[in-house]
Amino acid sequence: MVTRDRMIGALRGVCEGDGHVLAAFLGGADASGRVDGWSDVDLVVIAEEGRGEATLGMIRAGVAAMGALVLDFRLPEPTWHGMRQAFLRPAGAPEWLMVDVCVAERSSPPRLTERERHGEPVVWFDPEGLIRVTELDGDEHAEKVRAEVEKARHMIGLAGPLVRKTLARGHVGEAVSVYQRMVLASLVAMVRAEHCPERYDFGLRYLDRDVPGGVRERLERLALPVGVEGLRDATAECEGWARGLARGREPRA
Repeated sequence: MVTRDRMIGALRGVCEGDGHVLAAFLGGADASGRVDGWSDVDLVVIAEEGRGEATLGMIRAGVAAMGALVLDFRLPEPTWHGMRQAFLRPAGAPEWLMVDVCVAERSSPPRLTERERHGEPVVWFDPEGLIRVTELDGDEHAEKVRAEVEKARHMIGLAGPLVRKTLARGHVGEAVSVYQRMVLASLVAMVRAEHCPERYDFGLRYLDRDVPGGVRERLERLALPVGVEGLRDATAECEGWARGLARGREPRA
């Protein structure tokens, strides 16, 4: 059986034993202090210049040494964050226990290091001080939040009628897609801006820590409308909630 502790121990040994790996740290649940029995492993390493591909291959081999890889997915490049990224799971590990590994090189240090958004990295080693935890730029981030809320407000006004029109045509699948991608996603961004602007763009992730309990329950109910009438009602509820937020009024939980 491959456990999380065993996986972390093996990965740390592989990274520390390779002279081309300059630094390594854990992010994700470890960085946020929220490790539980369902946590996977989020690993970020910094390699010497020109050694990123070889380093990713070395980590892949380290995971495969625990068991034949049953998950081996490499994100197409360039990735949005600029690092090489792969998702790996060996045979013998629970289906939810994977390694999400990102590899950066010396000249392009890791992104995703803002303390307010991603927590405090658990550093394995970093003798050159390459891992730099940053703080959000308050004014710049506030402008991003403001722009996202404005876009979301208009998007709901556009998409609510589209859901009803598409349902009237009998195109249920399309209506569900419009609701999820445009109505619900926009509302969630507005709610997050109200309660957790640092992670305004995290969608439905981490609701348990980012919004009050009643707000979370309401959003999760809206995420699972039942049947066509349920979808119609959920769309109207999202529209009303968004209008209240736009007026600066807290919605009913």
